[in-house]
Amino acid sequence: GAAEIAERLGLRAWFAGDALHLDGEKLAVDDPAAAVAHHLRARAWAPEEAVAVGADLAVAPAVGTFWLVGGDPAADPLLALELERHPNVRLPEGRGEAALYEAVVTTLMERRS
Repeated sequence: GAAEIAERLGLRAWFAGDALHLDGEKLAVDDPAAAVAHHLRARAWAPEEAVAVGADLAVAPAVGTFWLVGGDPAADPLLALELERHPNVRLPEGRGEAALYEAVVTTLMERRS
């Protein structure tokens, strides 16, 4: 579903599973945060310009805004502690595909206002 959502939103780069998708090219990566950071440097983008959505915090250190769509900090004390280390992490109200839309659209709308 990530590719379809990215296409609808007009995104040119996104990370899904173990691959970084750049302008239609799919690149396998071992370290998501390193791949995202490398991509940002190659495009001359600052990390704070990047928005990421994911089910774990692997990419959170490399981007300005990270939406965590997996896990429940209220039910997982270790996750709650981990979130304290990442002030750029936000939690969407929705789940699944709805969370992905909420994360990207909310961030884009906030940046435009």
